[in-house]
Formats: sequence, structure tokens, C-alpha cells
Amino acid sequence: MKDSTITYYRKKLDISQQKLSELLDLPRTTVSFFETKKQYPDKKTAEKISKILKAPMGALWHEYELELILEKSK
Repeated sequence: MKDSTITYYRKKLDISQQKLSELLDLPRTTVSFFETKKQYPDKKTAEKISKILKAPMGALWHEYELELILEKSK
């Protein structure tokens, strides 16, 4: 299976799921759900992921997924 874009950027920076979850102050399983797209973060968390992984939000999620993230934050 091809890595998700979150997984790709996380591995590129040699950050474990556990470390990313600690940086986000979220359970590791939540990070896993973000990576497998079983769940989407709210806008604030998405922005934090983008900053930590040094990747634009548009690189981490498709346009329709960004719409879901923004809708979730309302």
C-alpha cells in the first residue's frame, strides 16, 4: 500500500506516529486515523500538522478533503 501524504512527510522527517501524536497532544490512534483517512482533523490541528511536517495543507489533503476539514471546524 502506498503511504498517505501525511505518512510520507512524517517519514521524510523521521518522525514516528508516537512523536507526532505527542507534538499534537493527541492519541497515537488519532494520528493513525488521519493517515488512513478514517478521520479528518479540524482546521487548527490540520494547520499544526502542516507546520510540523513542513508541508502545505494542499500537499497533505486533496481539495475535497480540505473542504471537509474546514466544514468540521465550523
